[in-house]
Amino acid sequence: MLALPAKTLAAGFLPSSGALFLCWVYMAASGLLIAEVNVNTLCSLERDAVSITSMAAETIGEAGARLCGVAYVFIHYSLLVAYFLQGAALLLELLHLTLTLSLTLTLTLTLTLTLTLTLTLTLTLTLTLTLTLTLTLTLTRRCPAPRAAAQ
Repeated sequence: MLALPAKTLAAGFLPSSGALFLCWVYMAASGLLIAEVNVNTLCSLERDAVSITSMAAETIGEAGARLCGVAYVFIHYSLLVAYFLQGAALLLELLHLTLTLSLTLTLTLTLTLTLTLTLTLTLTLTLTLTLTLTLTLTLTRRCPAPRAAAQ
């Protein structure tokens, strides 16, 4: 998100400005729609405050609320990681350090779903997902380039 102006610069000023303006319109419309759902959920539940998941549960059901909660956590976790990485890069540049990072994550997720129908039919679905994460961190000191002597 922070790099959008720099990444769209190669397209030229007008195309990148147009693309960024369209992104802004989309985000503003999304914010207004979320505000509308928030107000409607506040009125229908008669509470002082509501959350993203309670708004999703009220509008798209309990399964949608769970999916919305997972998506919300994923997006904010991704933003947190992006901000930490960019902040670390700026800090390392300020301290004249070089960081080499290789990342491997191991995550095993097993999901088993059993569905029993009235005709004594049982359906079992098992999903296993494995990711591997290894973290190697190398930190080296960079010396600033020597300044040219004044003539």
